[in-house]
Amino acid sequence: MKEQLLLTTRVVSAAVGGYALAAIISLWLAYFANLEPRDHRFLVNISFFLIYLLLILAAFGFRSHLKTAFAIAAGNAVLWAGWFAIQGGVTA
Repeated sequence: MKEQLLLTTRVVSAAVGGYALAAIISLWLAYFANLEPRDHRFLVNISFFLIYLLLILAAFGFRSHLKTAFAIAAGNAVLWAGWFAIQGGVTA
């Protein structure tokens, strides 16, 4: 039972946390890129899907379920806190 709960934690953190982490990494890339709006949107879309794929693969590469969940949660906490500190909560 405990192993199933830990596996569920890994899957949820990889799917939901990985999605949020890929989103914020893409937002940071867009923030630092000096591009035209069309190229800007292309960069965000392509980088999001590639980063999300890499995060899903990396999430199942860790040996420990809890280390995976902690790493994804910590990455989200740090990057989102920085984003809200810089942008003041505005995401668009």
